[in-house]
Amino acid sequence: HLILTANSQICSIDDDHSCALRSLKLVVGVLCLGSAQPLLMGEGDILDWSGSVRGAGELLAILLVTSGIALLFGVYQGCRWCRLLAWSGWALLPLVSMFFLLNAFCRWQLNFDNPFKQGALLNHAVRFTAPAVLFVWMWPCRKMDGQGFSTTLWFMRVAVSATFWGHGLNALRGSPSHVELIQVTSINIFNHAISSPMADSILDAIGFFDFVIAILFLARQWRAVALWMAIWGFVTAASRLTTYGIGEGWAGAAIRIANGGLPYVIWLLWRRRA
Repeated sequence: HLILTANSQICSIDDDHSCALRSLKLVVGVLCLGSAQPLLMGEGDILDWSGSVRGAGELLAILLVTSGIALLFGVYQGCRWCRLLAWSGWALLPLVSMFFLLNAFCRWQLNFDNPFKQGALLNHAVRFTAPAVLFVWMWPCRKMDGQGFSTTLWFMRVAVSATFWGHGLNALRGSPSHVELIQVTSINIFNHAISSPMADSILDAIGFFDFVIAILFLARQWRAVALWMAIWGFVTAASRLTTYGIGEGWAGAAIRIANGGLPYVIWLLWRRRA
C-alpha cells in the first residue's frame, strides 16, 4: 500500500493533468475492446494480410481485451488495485500501439488500388498514436510539463490532423460507405430520405471543412477548434450506431472513439494551461 501510494504521488498518474490522463485511459480502453470484437470473429486486415495464422485472432483479441479492461479499471483512482491494474495495462501498450500500426499498414497494402482505403495510415493515425502517447505519459514517473509536454502535444496534434485529412480526402472522393452513413442515419434519426447527389454534396462540404480544421489545428492552439474536432469525432463514431444499431455498430463506434477522444484530451490540456 505504501509503495502504491508513493508511486501515485510521483508519477504522472496523479499529476496536474489527471483529468486528461484518465480520459485518455478511457479512450484507449474502449478502443481496445472495440477492436477485439472483429478479431474474435476472424476478421481484420492484419489477419487477412498474414494469411489467417491459426489462433492469431484469439491471441490478439486477448491482448486487446486484457489491456482495455485494465485501463478502464485504471480510470477510477480510489482503489489501489485499480491503479495496479492500470499499470498492468500500461505494460501492454507498446504491443497495442504496434498492433494498430501494423493493422493500418496491412489495410493500406491489401487495398493499395482502392482510392478509398489508400489513406489507411492517415485515417488510423489516432488509433496507434493514442496508446503510444499513454504509454509515454505514464512511464517517466514525473509530471508531464516543459519540453515533454510540448512534444507529446505535437504528436497528438499531428495524429489528429492526419486522421481528419484522411477522412476529408475520403469524403471529397465520395466514399460510398460515408454516403451510406449519411443516408441511413437521416432515415433512422430524422425519418427523411436523402438522395445520393445530396449526400455527395454534404460529403464535399464535410471533406473541405475537415481539411481546413486540420490545418487550423496545427497552426493555432485554439481551444474552440480542438473542442469542435472532439465533438465531430464523437459524432462520426456514433454514426455507426445510428446506421447499424447498437448490436451491430457498437464495435465500429468503439474503434473510432479516438477520432473524438484524442482532440478532447488535447482540449483538456489546453484548457488546463489557460
